Amino acid sequence: MLLIGASYAVPIVVLEGFLLKRGFVGMQKGMQSTPDAGRVLVKLFGLAVTLFLIVGVYSLFPEYRGSFYNQYYAALRALAPWWLLVALPYFYWMDGWAQR
Repeated sequence: MLLIGASYAVPIVVLEGFLLKRGFVGMQKGMQSTPDAGRVLVKLFGLAVTLFLIVGVYSLFPEYRGSFYNQYYAALRALAPWWLLVALPYFYWMDGWAQR
């Protein structure tokens, strides 16, 4: 899992931070601006579409209906409401940092 995550994150860090020279700087102290509610709603809509697509794929394949995944689904039911509750203020806060 860590190798898969690193194979995704390392190219992004290299591209954004070193080649395009725009990463990392946006979160320096004093560079925060006012978040835009419209952009935050678009980001939340994108999150919702992504989650619905994932749920759709899981519901299409009978493999994921077996008892093997019961613990996974129980963990999702326990954590998903909290994760979604935190997503709104997180997107709002991060949107202020993303705009300069």
